[in-house]
Amino acid sequence: MMPPRSAGRTAPLEIEVKLIVCAPAPDRVAAAVADLARIGPYRLAPGQRQQIMDRYFDTPDGALDRKGLGLRLRDQDDRCRLALKGPSQSERPELAQRMELEVFWGTKGLTAILEALAAEGIALPPAAAPGRREPAAAVLARHGLVPIQERETIRQVRNVFKVQTPALLPLAEMAIDAVAYRWATGTVGHHEIEIEACPGTGVTLLLALAGHLRTRFTPFLQPWAQSKLATGHAVARLMAAEGGAGLVDDAHHLRPPAYDRLRQMLSTGTPPQRPHTP
Repeated sequence: MMPPRSAGRTAPLEIEVKLIVCAPAPDRVAAAVADLARIGPYRLAPGQRQQIMDRYFDTPDGALDRKGLGLRLRDQDDRCRLALKGPSQSERPELAQRMELEVFWGTKGLTAILEALAAEGIALPPAAAPGRREPAAAVLARHGLVPIQERETIRQVRNVFKVQTPALLPLAEMAIDAVAYRWATGTVGHHEIEIEACPGTGVTLLLALAGHLRTRFTPFLQPWAQSKLATGHAVARLMAAEGGAGLVDDAHHLRPPAYDRLRQMLSTGTPPQRPHTP
């Protein structure tokens, strides 16, 4: 994850490539990716291991969802951040290019997010400034926002450098994410890899690195166009429609057949067809 951006008039553009781990034992594949020190012409330097708690918010009538926006409250390293993300502007299945405005929690940051929402045509009810010890979720509730998703992510970061080119700053950041979507009825695990461009890095490098990873781990790494938010919503609908039988393993990780159904659901916007049982 890149550091929070300053809240200016123009939100920065997040550029990343995403691959899902679609395998009978996804945790083992993810561990093998994390063990890599090199892939193709790229060196992978271990970064920080992170534990991230994310909650997403929307209005009760789904105003943000209708505009393809996501509002995320993130707790990490005893700091709280608020981020507003826009819809992807890319047509490639593994590439996301979207607006991302991320700020530290507080009056200044919250004001920037509210102004960005207003610019998108979403005017939330005014409320008093956050109290010093007031929970962020309570403040967002006073602005008419309700939680719509909760998840925990264990992230292993790898900084990407060219093997033969000395550099002080990485070209990209690769995150190997073990995601746990949490509901009152239980937890479902999902594994994915995000490769995010650092400033000055173009799309070509991201796609090349993803290609090397897919070749090395065929057929277990696959392109995935969806955000974690959209994936989590689809998983919730899938579990409600079919339950977990055949779709999650004993450790509650999604199995490959689940991703086939999720692709169908996310591409058509309709619940997947239950497979025929002879």
